[in-house]
Formats: sequence, structure tokens, C-alpha cells
Amino acid sequence: MKINQYSQFFGEGDGISRGIILIKQMLNELKYESDIYISQKHSSISLNNYYHCLDDFKDDSSNILIYHFSIGNKFHEQIMNTKDKKIIVYHNITPAHFFDSAVFKDRCNLGRKQLKESSDKFIAAISDSSYNEKELLLYGYKNSFVLPLLVDSRKKPDIKINHKIIKKHSSTFNILFVGRIIQNKAQHQLIDVIYELKKRNITNIKLFIVGKNYYSDYFNFLFQYSKNLGLEKNVIITGAVNENDLYSYYKIANLYLSLSEHEGFGMPILEAINQKIPVLSYACGSIPTTLGKKGLINFKAADKVSKKVKKVMFDKKYRDDLVKKQHKHLKNFEYNHLKKSLKNFLDKII
Repeated sequence: MKINQYSQFFGEGDGISRGIILIKQMLNELKYESDIYISQKHSSISLNNYYHCLDDFKDDSSNILIYHFSIGNKFHEQIMNTKDKKIIVYHNITPAHFFDSAVFKDRCNLGRKQLKESSDKFIAAISDSSYNEKELLLYGYKNSFVLPLLVDSRKKPDIKINHKIIKKHSSTFNILFVGRIIQNKAQHQLIDVIYELKKRNITNIKLFIVGKNYYSDYFNFLFQYSKNLGLEKNVIITGAVNENDLYSYYKIANLYLSLSEHEGFGMPILEAINQKIPVLSYACGSIPTTLGKKGLINFKAADKVSKKVKKVMFDKKYRDDLVKKQHKHLKNFEYNHLKKSLKNFLDKII
């Protein structure tokens, strides 16, 4: 028996994609054969060895197919009609009201419709968080388990630091946010915090907004908004980056800050904790579970958030306590713990 995985998307630096690779590694260590299938070929040469195209998929009733689901999928019915026994891994669908774009609204609404109508097609369900699981239970999914199979907390020997990034930004206090550039991530509110800090005469500060452009209107707005506020030198919007550069941005970060309006998991937060970077995050969606109690904020007003940032900057005891308590919470997501949980899950349903 093989346990294969399918995802509509697969890309370098993408959180779900990294989770898919992690699951494959775990399955191989648990002595299961496993391949990854995606809807369409990806342009990134560095990823081509990881997956096969859906066109090459051969269904088999003796196999299991793990279906990663996060948005409406035009290949959904094709996947539902395969003979393989199916397990859904639900990564959350962002509510459509967060988007101006009709395209995004339609895809989110389609995804929720497909999710609601497909519960009888799956033998089991995995959710990244209890927040996500509530939706699956509402729609009648059976054999539901919460397994945050997204973060690899082990050391990454194959990652190479970009020393140009390290050298260029070593003398400033660096705030980092990693995630898709799209409205629900609320990156513009991070810019507001930088503006508020500069008003308070804190000028040796930079904000790094790292992530793929998913909505060009918002992406362009962020550049113009930074320029209008006179923050061109303080706000760096990188767009999509490779794994080496992403790791380097974590390395220069003095604080990870998120004011996102909606998160189904918030994987970059755990990446930051793993790098012993203090984290402050607005308590939306699954963030209280992902982050734990330390570092949660229940407000978004720039003046209030900027005071919290100042406390991280200038209060060493507070900063060290954040890092210590948050790193302790990371034990819930350790590789061997997650692999054991995956094994127990598979043993129950196979």
C-alpha cells in the first residue's frame, strides 16, 4: 500500500508545500511508499524532483491519497472520483469577505462549497488546528484528528545563509513578517506601526514583508503607502524568496510581528520561535493555539502595538522571557512528536 499526497499548489517557500515535504519524509521513515502529485507543473527547477503531475496519477483502491485542501479547486471532482481511500488535510479557507477581488471571492466560496459537500468521500480528516477542525466537524467529517504537520523543527543543514542580507541589515532593529501578500494578512497595519515608531523618534528600524504577491493591487498599494508615509528606507517588501533568503531574513530578525486578520495556522510564527525570535501576534483564528499565551495581543491600534514593540526593543528581561516561554511551547510541534502522532493516526484508520 502506498500513501500518496495531492495538492493543487506546490511552491518553494510556501508553508503548505513545506508541510507536504515533511509528511513525505515521515511516511518514508514509517516505511510507507509515498509520492506527491500536483495539478500542474511548477516552473521552479529546484522543486521538480519532489512531485509528479496529476496527469501521471494512477488510482488504486488499495492506496491512500492525502488531499491538501485550502481553496476552491477545478480538479476537485477528478480527485473525488479516484478509487483511492482519501484523507483530507484541511489548511483552512480564508473567508471571501476579506477580498475585494471577485476572482478570490469566487474561489473561496467554491472551496467552502466543495468542502461542505464532500465529507462522505473521506475516510478520515486531519486539521492543522482545533480552529480548523471545528469547520470539518460542522460539515460531518469523520475520524477527525488535529495534527499540525507543517513545521520541521529540526536543523536544516542544506540551508545556506545569504551573507549579503546579513551584512546589509545587521545594524538595525529588524521586524519580520512572512506570508502571502494579500489583504487578510493586513501588512499595511505593520507599516502603520513603523510610522508610529518613527514618530516616537525610533528611526533605526526596518520592517521586512516577505512573501509571494497574491494580489497585485494590494502589493502595489503597500509600496505606495510606504512611500507616502516617507518609509521607503524602513519598509522592505521582498516578494517571493527562495529558502536560503527566507532563512536569512529570519536570521536578521529581532522581532516577528503579525497583525493578520485571519490565520488557519500561522506556520511562520513557529519558524520564528524555532529561531529564538520573540513573537508578537494579534490573536486571530488559530494563533492562540499556534503561539500559546505569551506574545498574544488583542488590539491592532498602531500606537498600542508600537508600545509593545518598544518593550521588546528596550526591556531585555521581557524579551528574554518571551523567547523562553515561546520556545518551550514549540515542544508541542517537535518532529518526533508529530511523527509519532501521525503513526498513531494511521494505525487507527488503516
